[in-house]
Amino acid sequence: MTIKELLNPKSIFIDIDVNDHNHALEIIAEKLCESKFIEDKERFLNALNYRENLMSTALNDGIAIPHGISSTVIKPTISLAILKNGIDWDAEDNVKVDLIFTIVLSKEDREIQLDSIQVIADYSLDDQFHVEIMSAKTQEQAYEVLLKYFPL
Repeated sequence: MTIKELLNPKSIFIDIDVNDHNHALEIIAEKLCESKFIEDKERFLNALNYRENLMSTALNDGIAIPHGISSTVIKPTISLAILKNGIDWDAEDNVKVDLIFTIVLSKEDREIQLDSIQVIADYSLDDQFHVEIMSAKTQEQAYEVLLKYFPL
């Protein structure tokens, strides 16, 4: 499985209005369940929170990459939530997070997790990428930006 195979316009959520990172994870899990990427919102949310409690998944420059391996995954994906307003996420640079890439994988797909995190970290910290993705007004526009920047 490649990074591009994990990208799907239906797992891109734009203009999400949340108060904090817990609320963000809850909304993302809910939307992933509604879109049939996961079958159990609570179990997936528990996996994300377990990982988040070990160490913040916020990077610098307003990016977070929450991830958790879960048996509730129906269809592996890399979800993107573009927030209406940045939120605190315990980032080292104290920049508010406005882009959340959630890696949604089952135990069978875990080998791609570290590669996914590295690719997202490398490309999403590019200033031009950030400008283009934040300008996306539709799922399809955001998907096209991801395809442009993320490798096979």
